[in-house]
Amino acid sequence: MIAKGDLNCIPLAERAINEYWDATLPRARKSGLQLVQQDVLARANAVVGDLYVFLVRN
Repeated sequence: MIAKGDLNCIPLAERAINEYWDATLPRARKSGLQLVQQDVLARANAVVGDLYVFLVRN
């Protein structure tokens, strides 16, 4: 979703996080969401990095 930049997928991502929250024990939620956050940020940074390279080269 991040790589495509498709804002229409935001509700899908939000639903997935809500389902995770509902299915996960409270003591495991924070660490699990931190892993998701790290992955999302890494992917977002990769996309932004690619955009930066494109803008610099053009």
